[in-house]
Amino acid sequence: MEVKVLFLIQDRLLPSSRVRVLNLLPELVREGIQADVLKYPKGIKGKLHLMLKCRKYDVVFLQKKLPSSIDTLFLHLFSRFLIFDFDDAIYCRHDANGKLESSTRDRRFMNIVRHADIVIAGNKILAEHAREFNPNVFVIPSAVETRNVPVKSFMGEDNITVIGWVGGSVNLHHLEMLSPVLKRLSEEFKIEVRIICDRGIDLPGVDVKFIPWSLDNQEEEIAKFDIGVMPLPDNKHSEGKCGYKALQYMAASVPPVVSDVGTNADIVGDGEEGIVVSDIEEFYDAIKVLINDLQKRKQMGIAARKRVESEYSVQKVGSKLAGIITGAFGPGMERVSCDLCGSRENIRYLTSKDYINKIEGLFNVVRCRMCDLVFTNPRPDRDEMQRFYPSTTPYYKYDEKSVKPMKVTKGIYKRFLDVYRGYAGDGKGNNLLKAYLLPIYMIKGHKLYARAIPDFVEGGRLLEVGCSYGRYLHSMEVLGWNVTGVEMSKKAVDAADELYGLKIINSNIDQVEFGEYEFDVIVLRMVLEHVFSPSLLLKKSLKWLKPGGRIIITVPDISSVEAFVFRKYFYGLQVPTHLYHFSPGTVRHYLRNFDFKEIKIYHDRTDSDFFGSLDNFIEDNPRWRFIRILRKGLFKIFVRLAITAISMICRSGRMTVYAVKSSQ
Repeated sequence: MEVKVLFLIQDRLLPSSRVRVLNLLPELVREGIQADVLKYPKGIKGKLHLMLKCRKYDVVFLQKKLPSSIDTLFLHLFSRFLIFDFDDAIYCRHDANGKLESSTRDRRFMNIVRHADIVIAGNKILAEHAREFNPNVFVIPSAVETRNVPVKSFMGEDNITVIGWVGGSVNLHHLEMLSPVLKRLSEEFKIEVRIICDRGIDLPGVDVKFIPWSLDNQEEEIAKFDIGVMPLPDNKHSEGKCGYKALQYMAASVPPVVSDVGTNADIVGDGEEGIVVSDIEEFYDAIKVLINDLQKRKQMGIAARKRVESEYSVQKVGSKLAGIITGAFGPGMERVSCDLCGSRENIRYLTSKDYINKIEGLFNVVRCRMCDLVFTNPRPDRDEMQRFYPSTTPYYKYDEKSVKPMKVTKGIYKRFLDVYRGYAGDGKGNNLLKAYLLPIYMIKGHKLYARAIPDFVEGGRLLEVGCSYGRYLHSMEVLGWNVTGVEMSKKAVDAADELYGLKIINSNIDQVEFGEYEFDVIVLRMVLEHVFSPSLLLKKSLKWLKPGGRIIITVPDISSVEAFVFRKYFYGLQVPTHLYHFSPGTVRHYLRNFDFKEIKIYHDRTDSDFFGSLDNFIEDNPRWRFIRILRKGLFKIFVRLAITAISMICRSGRMTVYAVKSSQ
């Protein structure tokens, strides 16, 4: 499956744009990525054009740019999937500017990282900083080309040792830190310092050769070095460096001597592929050792080259980056049109992960531009989806409390059912008792609707699709219904037989057929969001229902207050097993498409979805674990009251929908 990616860079000549994007494009294309590259625009007109363009791509990949808050918001809204990549401590100023702290940079960095679906950092220090704002952070090192590049020749060495440095003029002050060391070495040995840069500098007492940098000549000139140096000050900005100079030296079999700052030690491996020093004075001893020992230089250079080929080559890094980009679009994933209206035009809604079974992956949720249906896209295909329903999934768990029938089979709720819903068997029920119970019914009767309890039909047949281990079906049987259940989990079917003696059909709903007009009620409790085509299931239900029969659907409400507050942490989201995410409007649209009428929607007052969302949030943000106090005492009472109030305005996290099949 080819994935369309728009790469947004700052400039084709900028090192990070070249190293992190342009050099990797051939590898990405080989991995099935259709890549377009665009320079990030400056003017309003260009930015508006960019936002419209973003909708045409599966992924927007923003490299290093720190957009304004407004730009970030629009990128987030118009991109189906947004990746932010950075390879420097861009949240602070460059150390050449004196003061490092920058509230503007810090704020912009935090904003784009929070809004990105995935963040890619150039080293582990940058990644740790990004994880403060987004848990979905990957480390991808900078890559160097190792194919057909000049390599250091150790034959015919003369008496002059070439110590080299390559980089931009903005970093020349780093090399100047070595001036006393290089002067001292010049007094003891025949050395030449070669600087490959856009401009040169004078180092007093040192023979310096300036070589103008160009993309065509840098690799050939680096291969002429005997030793490559990378001095860095120990500060916040330098910690973000990704060791690209060292990698360039190593790719050319030139042994590097580097400061122990940031990720340098991880790249070089002290004593094997180069030498890592803790301060500027130690550069003298390290360089002196390499000047005096040609064999050691040769061994280090060869080892350094092998290290780069195995871990930092364009091929290796490109393949790793492609794997991250296509992670949500790769094998086993399928793109789909809108099931409700058939449109292929959709916009990104959010991206989340599997908080239920903890199976690795990120999943994209989109909203149809034509009918507003929210659905997971791309989604696992039928074979891949089995992986997200393991035998250990909470969907099929039960305990001693859940084995008993639902509370509606006895007590006050049973009285409500007898009097108001026809379960007494006398038709209308006792009018005097009905009036007496009315005040309590107005307070507690809502639960009967939220729990999908239909009006009674004498001798009626009830079908539940996706009935799990059968607790609801058993309760309906106790209340007098003739029940039938369908469940795809063999484990749950066996449990229903053992617990209640229910003979449930073990099958996928797509493979089940019943006769026309066979059921008085069909119940879909937390099922419609799981099926690959809600339209197909509703079409079958319409056929199986008797004229005037009822369908009852319980689903999470993606337009609820809880969904708005928690976003990707919303408990009802449950990607990827929840393929569709309904609102009252889209459920009504579905039912009207199949000529159902008398549509009524009741919102649940349970706090379980709220606390489930809270647990998801704390999982990714452990520093907020103290808010679990909301589960206790007065806080819990307040939460329940708040959710009750929200349900009364039809905005809680779960809804139950009742509709009647036309009698015609």
